[in-house]
Amino acid sequence: MKKIMIVLLSILSLWGCVSSSSIVDYKGDKVDIELKNNSISAELISVQDEELIVVYMKRVSQFYQAYKIGSVKFKDIISISAQPYDNTAKSSVLYFQIIPAAIVGIVAASYSESSSAILLAPILMIPGLITYLIYNSAMPEPLVWDNSMPVTLLNEFRLYARVPYALSDEQLTELLKLYYQDKIETLK
Repeated sequence: MKKIMIVLLSILSLWGCVSSSSIVDYKGDKVDIELKNNSISAELISVQDEELIVVYMKRVSQFYQAYKIGSVKFKDIISISAQPYDNTAKSSVLYFQIIPAAIVGIVAASYSESSSAILLAPILMIPGLITYLIYNSAMPEPLVWDNSMPVTLLNEFRLYARVPYALSDEQLTELLKLYYQDKIETLK
């Protein structure tokens, strides 16, 4: 029985390494942009010299919406904030690595005659704690900017963009083809 319990908890512990969804996507991060006339939630593609390039959802007809590429001039932005990352990875590490490691260590210590066997639990928890700390330090606080701040601070959003630096003309042409557009729509 003890071997079965240890094997099951070990499997749970290893499963925690791959069970959570990814934190960072290959796409740009989602940003909420408040403009003078409306607000949009969009994927940040690139931060150009005087504008943001985004992919947003546009209502094409009453029953159909499509993704479109748009540009937002810095002067039209009232505020912008990056949406926070998914936090499920941290809870996955807690439930599938740290807790099972503690249980395995306690169970192993209860079957041991040595009093120092209880030290096995904290030793087994070390990889899970390291993973938890890495996830915690890798998840930045969501970035927020409003029009009372200097415009140069918008360059900090480059970290959240799919293409961190300005898009080249070739990249922009390919992106427009991908979304079946001839030109970028200007959002105000």
